[in-house]
Amino acid sequence: MSFPKSASVLPDVRRVLAVFAHPDDIDFGCTGTIAGWVDEGVEVSYLIIAPGDAGGFGDIPRAQMPRLREAEQRAAAEAVGVRQVDFLDGYADGTLTPTLGLRRDIAVDVTDRFDSKVAAMRAHLSQTGHLDVPAWIRDRLTTVAAEAGLPPGRLAEAFTVLRTS
Repeated sequence: MSFPKSASVLPDVRRVLAVFAHPDDIDFGCTGTIAGWVDEGVEVSYLIIAPGDAGGFGDIPRAQMPRLREAEQRAAAEAVGVRQVDFLDGYADGTLTPTLGLRRDIAVDVTDRFDSKVAAMRAHLSQTGHLDVPAWIRDRLTTVAAEAGLPPGRLAEAFTVLRTS
């Protein structure tokens, strides 16, 4: 059996954030792809949600496991050229659920980029000339932020994850 060649990174993608539940999930799942992106010049960063304290085997004490797994993840990231690895606090291994709190903790809050978004949308005059662009954008982004659990007055964009398997 043969498989098609992996798709190349889109030409305008320069940065990628890979969000995974535990240390090593990235490496078991898609490090080959990420290594290819890095080789193509894409800046990849990792965000790990839980410390991985429920994993492992042998005589390693549970209290030492988060520190060990963090070090392992950083070493694995370095092996493929990923320079930034961040870990969220407050999420226990084995109990992750897609709550509003988790969505809020990993959501791209775009409130400070509102004017830039309005300017970019106005550049598409053939598509937005009939709209009150600032009001339309503010309404949409306020709704997304509220659904993600962000505080009142914040603005957010939403994305859809498409699974291919």
